Amino acid sequence: MRGESNTHSLRIENAIALALSVGIGVAVAVVLMGILITLSSQTSLWRSVSTGYVHSLRPVPFRPALLLYELHHSPGIAAMSLGLFLIVCTPLARLTVSAIMLVRTHEYRFVPLTVFVLLVIAASIVLSFHLRH
Repeated sequence: MRGESNTHSLRIENAIALALSVGIGVAVAVVLMGILITLSSQTSLWRSVSTGYVHSLRPVPFRPALLLYELHHSPGIAAMSLGLFLIVCTPLARLTVSAIMLVRTHEYRFVPLTVFVLLVIAASIVLSFHLRH
């Protein structure tokens, strides 16, 4: 019985590690792609960066409609914003994988708490978008 419990724990830990690794890897790749696009398309940034202050970059509020607009007009900035959003969403992916793995391994006593934390974080993200504007 104890060996079976260790196998379940190991599977859960491996699934969580994979979710975190993939989430952070994709997010970092998107941010780096945005940086490269921005620096290659806006040559005036090279002069601004060397002075230590970037004047032409502005924050992009993360709302899906605005992100699509920025993707057309400023793809590098939009990619960086999307990458940062993916970094924020990585804990949500981790909790989702945890809940799924807990159900699959019949560890039902931890599922309600995991789902509760997942819903609180998801609700806070949704509310932050609606309350900002």
